[in-house]
Amino acid sequence: MSQFMWFKYLPSDLLTGFAKIVILVFLLGGCSPAPETESGESDLAAEEDNPDSYSQDLLEEGWRKGKLEIRFELTQAANTTESTSNGGRITSVWNTAISGHTAQDVLVVPDLRVLVPDSGSEEERRSAMESSPYLIEEGEEPEVEGTVTNSLRFESNDPNANDYVRILRTVEESGKVTGLSVVNMHPSLYGKGHEVSLLLEYETQRVTALQAVTANGGAPMQDNNTTNPQERIELSLFPAPNTDGLNNYPYLEEALPDELKTSVTKQHLDTLTMLQQLMSDAAPVQFMMRAGLVTQAEADKLVLEYHYSGSKQIPYMAGLEGFIGTPSPNTLKITISLTAGK
Repeated sequence: MSQFMWFKYLPSDLLTGFAKIVILVFLLGGCSPAPETESGESDLAAEEDNPDSYSQDLLEEGWRKGKLEIRFELTQAANTTESTSNGGRITSVWNTAISGHTAQDVLVVPDLRVLVPDSGSEEERRSAMESSPYLIEEGEEPEVEGTVTNSLRFESNDPNANDYVRILRTVEESGKVTGLSVVNMHPSLYGKGHEVSLLLEYETQRVTALQAVTANGGAPMQDNNTTNPQERIELSLFPAPNTDGLNNYPYLEEALPDELKTSVTKQHLDTLTMLQQLMSDAAPVQFMMRAGLVTQAEADKLVLEYHYSGSKQIPYMAGLEGFIGTPSPNTLKITISLTAGK
């Protein structure tokens, strides 16, 4: 029996809702910024013939040696039983936890409070808007640690069914975080502070068991499987969006045709509207794009924090069964900190 036969036992409205979610997730993901090279600025060093000389030049310009740290905490769970229209019952119990931490030596800008200066040429201000406040030096590797656990028990009992009166599916999964990195960080056009593209990678051993009892009293059908998946979670984090339009940053180049300038501005305003919906939790789901990243900046320390706790964050590992009932807890906490050395 196929591992996906249990889909037929889910109410049709759940399947319809899931289809809508898939479409929405595609749209939301499509609006997020395209990832740049890791750290947003690390490609600058690669362009230099002598990376050590380039780093030394930055230090002479006031950059400081410092530390980049990232913490990631995801906790999701559900325990739900529902009755079906023909007298059956569906039960879904699952728990997911992902915890990751990484630390890396970097170079940081002279003053971590500065976003986009009010003075200077348009080109200088545009460059500041597109720049990361730190640089990973050539050859510096992060220290990554973290764990992943996931368990699931999905059971469907339907004594009046013509094919399978009972279906039981279980998943036991554990593994480790293999990567946690900032793909891109720069001042945001949509609100106060920075915006960030974050990538978490993990690998696990997943043991899946499926058992189906037929209505005619035949031998149960079984399907057991062990896999070692490698997965990733990509997130685009934005500050709380402005209510009165885009920040006064020079995001348009003067050489662009007026028609293209209008198009680019409309795209940014559409993104701002979507972020406002995400911030108010008015969107149907919380997936890749997130609003509410808080920036706390001092001259020597920059801390970015994002926290979500609610019912609209999709299950990252449980599969479609997770959409039965309301997950609780359903939390995500991310902290990114840059600290300049003394």
